[in-house]
Amino acid sequence: MIKGRNLVVVPLTLLSQWGDEIEVHSRQKSINYLKYYQLNKNEKENLDLSLYDVVITTYGVLSSEWS
Repeated sequence: MIKGRNLVVVPLTLLSQWGDEIEVHSRQKSINYLKYYQLNKNEKENLDLSLYDVVITTYGVLSSEWS
């Protein structure tokens, strides 16, 4: 995986697993990731996605956020 800005879209059932896999298969704290799911409006407004190397989300979240 290239360190930088990456978006990973997964089924809801795999959301947590992707975070676990990043932790297992990378050096500790070398990849900064965010599980973008069930954030409230205030959290979304104050969130800077550019701070994360990887953002993991679901198709459902994408379709609701970008419609």
